[in-house]
Amino acid sequence: MEIPDGPESITLEWLTEALRQNGAVTQASILSFQTQPIGADGEGITGQTARLQLTYDFQEPGVPQTLIAKFHSADLQTRTIANSLGMYEREFRFYQYGARQTGLPTPHCYYGDFQASGMTVLLLEDLAPAKSPGSVLTPAQVEMVIQQIARFHAFWWEHPQLADILGPDYPDALQNLLAMLQQAVQEKWELVVRLAGDNLPQPMRAIGQKIVNNWAAIGSRLRLQSPRTLIHGDFGGDNLFFPTLQDGNAFSVIDWQLSSRGRGPHDVGMLVGSLPTEQRQKSEMDLLKMYHQILEENAVRGYSFEQCLDDYRFTMLDSFARLVYVIREPFPGEDLKRFQANDHKLREVELPRRCAAILDLDADTLIMG
Repeated sequence: MEIPDGPESITLEWLTEALRQNGAVTQASILSFQTQPIGADGEGITGQTARLQLTYDFQEPGVPQTLIAKFHSADLQTRTIANSLGMYEREFRFYQYGARQTGLPTPHCYYGDFQASGMTVLLLEDLAPAKSPGSVLTPAQVEMVIQQIARFHAFWWEHPQLADILGPDYPDALQNLLAMLQQAVQEKWELVVRLAGDNLPQPMRAIGQKIVNNWAAIGSRLRLQSPRTLIHGDFGGDNLFFPTLQDGNAFSVIDWQLSSRGRGPHDVGMLVGSLPTEQRQKSEMDLLKMYHQILEENAVRGYSFEQCLDDYRFTMLDSFARLVYVIREPFPGEDLKRFQANDHKLREVELPRRCAAILDLDADTLIMG
């Protein structure tokens, strides 16, 4: 089947056939559907997303009444970059090969397709009325999520089928990419220092320079060195959906475009390091010990708590460099209201929390040279 160029290109015939391929619909046909963009005009950082409200010619039991349609970016340059980084293919392969093999809850995928050109589509379960809590997670929610991701990591720990989801392992190509990313943050560092202002504590000026100068080595530790598992790569509150914001008994993980081979504590550090500083300080060691204990209970051997803690500390350095990479000035003609909301979150919320974690954990002492 040809992949539509976005939500506006979906036809009744295409949608009916797509839902029939994997049995989401068996006899009914779609008479009409309404499209509601998600986000700013449906265009996210790397793609287009919309909610579809479906009407059938008769009510077949169990068919989806709404779903989420996720496509490649409408912007050719953005699509080319995301595709060159393997983001679309990784998410497609995750839903095709990995989503249902373990107990980690993810949206059901009714249909997916990917082409080497970067054209991609996923028709996913609509999780509404579930919502993302952002960085405002209760202690019970954080504990439950860490328990689940620990079991997920243990299942995929050095798993022989990782290539089914992530494709072949190309360490030289990844090392080259890490070097390019390091050069990019080195070139941006002085701009980010100026933009960050008081959100970058004085001790972090020198430490931050040290981090950006060694980001490739930090990334190599977390993504190239064994033992590795399947990591989400952007495991934070924005990608966790709970039935209610207070519910600690269920959740679902979305957005697998940055999934990769890597050290498991990377996901733990991405989540816990994004929490309010006092909440992180109070709970992080207990959470990390619980995570490591669950790995051992699920047959992970030869990975000490000391290694786990160091990988967690390395993640704080990595997440800081990632912030340097994305903090920026607005583009000409950009929607300033949308930019300012995201900029506030990055500079005034996440950056101070990541800096505090690095200082609390003496994480910079891990950097050699």
